[in-house]
Amino acid sequence: MSIYAHVSNGSIDIPPQELPPSYQNYTGLQNADDAFLQKIGWFPVIDQPPSVGDGQIAVFRGYSIGASAVTALYDIVDAPPPPPPPPLTFTYLQFRALFAPAEQQAVMTAALKNTALFDWIVQAASASAAGIDMTSPIVKSGLDSLVAAGLITSDREAAILAGKAPS
Repeated sequence: MSIYAHVSNGSIDIPPQELPPSYQNYTGLQNADDAFLQKIGWFPVIDQPPSVGDGQIAVFRGYSIGASAVTALYDIVDAPPPPPPPPLTFTYLQFRALFAPAEQQAVMTAALKNTALFDWIVQAASASAAGIDMTSPIVKSGLDSLVAAGLITSDREAAILAGKAPS
């Protein structure tokens, strides 16, 4: 089905659409030829977005009203960068499951003697409702402390930050 726009006084007053069955005193517009339709202000719409290259998009700019048609106009612009991936988040229990059982036990035992480590665990547990954001500097700093204390290796830290549970 063809799309038409109604033009009056040099501007579009009825936006592009399928022809209505009637307009003012005229009926059967779908059966009329373009010459008649143009006399009563209905012009065919040519809307062919241009081809774009990689990293580009066509952005609709408006319409140009010609003698026999209304043509859609486009600008070719650079595509916006993709949105960053959402942060990797875990509940506290999911976060704990990233540690091997022996690592969990070593961390909890050390936390009984180290108030900073204990506080970090409490913060992780309380952040659970919103999710523990693995890109958070607090998570990284806490894991760095576990590596420094010899409770996990740097390889395990990298795996935990990537959300990989021990195999």
